[in-house]
Amino acid sequence: MTLVTRVRVLALVGLGLCAALLAETLTAGAVCGDGGGCNEILHSAWARPLGIPLPAAGLGFFAAMLALSLGQGRGTARLFRWWALFGGVIGAGLLIVQAVVFGRFCPLCLLTDVVAVWAAVLASRCGGAEPGSGRWLAGGLLSSIAGVAAWGVVWLIAGPGRPPPEVLALRHPTRVTIVEIADFRCRHCQFMHLVLDRLEAELGDRVHRVCIIVPTGDRPESRAVGLALLCARRQGRDRAMIDELFRHGNQDAGLCLRVAHELGLPKPAFEACLTEPEVEEDLERELAWTRAATARGLPAVWVGDRLMTGARGLAALREAVLRAE
Repeated sequence: MTLVTRVRVLALVGLGLCAALLAETLTAGAVCGDGGGCNEILHSAWARPLGIPLPAAGLGFFAAMLALSLGQGRGTARLFRWWALFGGVIGAGLLIVQAVVFGRFCPLCLLTDVVAVWAAVLASRCGGAEPGSGRWLAGGLLSSIAGVAAWGVVWLIAGPGRPPPEVLALRHPTRVTIVEIADFRCRHCQFMHLVLDRLEAELGDRVHRVCIIVPTGDRPESRAVGLALLCARRQGRDRAMIDELFRHGNQDAGLCLRVAHELGLPKPAFEACLTEPEVEEDLERELAWTRAATARGLPAVWVGDRLMTGARGLAALREAVLRAE
């Protein structure tokens, strides 16, 4: 097997991995499940430069590399090597980000980045396109265009254009409603929670803010925290509990009980609520619709009809409120 053929195989593997990652990004747990570092990494701002999910960009990159590998001529061969090198540098950089920024790895992301680096190493050793491969250029270009178009269509369809019914049901009749969907373990969610605190303090009665937590399921404590928040919501104290848990920056069932006590929630009634089947059912329903409504990642903030994902600044949120008014 020649070097160019090996690169083509790696490009096909990369396309498959990126397709799986895009499905994970859009369906929130369909591929990787709730465990590991997939949720935190794929739903962070690092995974959505310029608002484009990296798996979608990866589909375009590997499709283009496959098309260039099927070309002919020195110019195409040179562009093929530089394109592969560009992807290898990006892949190496993303490996460093996972290790340094997150301190954990998304398995599929790890494989995709390694494939990109490996392809770059092989492509740098290629002297040019294989003889006779030019007749496949049209097919390669078509595969590239089809790959880019496919992720674009999926991205537009999967991303909710209007708020889902559950978000609409939370609207205030006279104020701009801000629905914040977050996770305590998400660093960008912690940042956005603080920014929204500042926005709420600044605008006061002009906005109505609702906080909903989508706990990740890779630890037993996560579900217990979700149940605790629903029980606190029944007594109108879920926002206070959310603020306290964000302040502590973790998920802990024991902490929820301590916070509930500090908030004056009766201990026997609160603990009894945690075991009620109805609360379990409410949690399942909430997890289902929030994951569908946050296909583009966490944090997700609905400002009126507008969905804002990733870490946003105070000015951008203020502008969104003004538009909603």
